[in-house]
Amino acid sequence: MNKTVATSFNPDQWKQLEKLLLACGDENAFSALECHGLICATAIYPGDIDEEEIYDIIFDAEIDPTPTEFNALKQLIDQLIILVEIGLEQGQTVIPPCSLDIDANGANATGTEIDSPIRVWSAAFMQGVFLREPEWFDKDEDLVAQMSLPILVASDLVESEEMQEIQENHTLFNSLCKEIPNTLTDMYLFYRVS
Repeated sequence: MNKTVATSFNPDQWKQLEKLLLACGDENAFSALECHGLICATAIYPGDIDEEEIYDIIFDAEIDPTPTEFNALKQLIDQLIILVEIGLEQGQTVIPPCSLDIDANGANATGTEIDSPIRVWSAAFMQGVFLREPEWFDKDEDLVAQMSLPILVASDLVESEEMQEIQENHTLFNSLCKEIPNTLTDMYLFYRVS
């Protein structure tokens, strides 16, 4: 039976990662949840992605942290990368460290629209895809598009009539979101086995 990698880190490590991301970046820096989404994409992609490209996405700006803070942050991110890569390589189920459900109303008590955590995670994953978009789809564009549909729909980054219809069907939408762990496994195997 396959083991499950639910969050990869213990709660203290997640808190430390979040704290260091804030200390090293600004309000536009990725959250720990977004880092996990991005790292899942770069772990699935079969080619090389420069570490600097990953940090450019995480921070979306120049960073000026103290060496101690950045070294601690890099150590945690490197550890997360290794855990995700090993999980996928060993056939474990890698699950985003958040609920896979999309809130039906998508707004808080004041009526302000909010992002469900899985939407945030999926958008970060797709940023990893966009780093090498032609190569992602080069092997079999239609099949990769089909496999990545749950993440793409959850990310809310593509506007189309088809996507809108899926998103408006709450039951179907959540059903697709629950397929995201299987999607990660299927895509990883597709690029390395088929």
